[in-house]
Amino acid sequence: MDLRNLNGSATGVTAINQLIACGRLLQSVTSTAFIAQINGRTFGGGMELTSQMDMRFAGPDALVAQYENSNGFVAQGGGQLSLGPIMGKARALEHLLASRTIDAVTGTRLGLFNNHYDTAETLEREVDDLAARIGLYPQTSLNDTKFSLAFLSPTPEMLDAQVERFSPIAGGKVSQGLLKSTLEASDESDNAFEREIPNSIVEALYGEVLDTLAEDGRAGVLAAVEQEVDLS
Repeated sequence: MDLRNLNGSATGVTAINQLIACGRLLQSVTSTAFIAQINGRTFGGGMELTSQMDMRFAGPDALVAQYENSNGFVAQGGGQLSLGPIMGKARALEHLLASRTIDAVTGTRLGLFNNHYDTAETLEREVDDLAARIGLYPQTSLNDTKFSLAFLSPTPEMLDAQVERFSPIAGGKVSQGLLKSTLEASDESDNAFEREIPNSIVEALYGEVLDTLAEDGRAGVLAAVEQEVDLS
């Protein structure tokens, strides 16, 4: 499955529903081993899908991030729930809450990637060889192995609860205000802004707060946050 083949014209509720449906498919199928091959920028919904696959391998240009928290909402399509078992609670929280990019080397060290490779050619060859090797073995073995480890994946009930929590969070005053500011800063056509996500979002929304942190130390952060963001 090439994520570039998904409906790129879908927006709003349709796009979210597509994301959720794809995630549910990845979680429920035991007859296929889903292997993610990443060698580019995989952020937001794309990262949510790859985190729900069975394995992830990275090339030299891989950069991944979940930046939703910087806009005041959350990764609702299964990404949050999947990252805990993959990375461990503390590392998953750092990744989700900090809205920072992770490269191939760091992702492998954190357990997000099974492995990383120095060239795109090596990445493709190794993933193809692994898939071919798995495909040699009886289907019943694959089915039972995936079924046995399914307890590590979020349950349908957990996924449903995440979706229910998402709407009031994303539709709230704070999140909508931050999202509007992000769209204004990006001009919705600024490729440079898009290429630097999530750092460009953090800079646009919280640049003055970060400057205060750098100049005045941690004591000035709360006062700066109160001035910049209306949390009422």
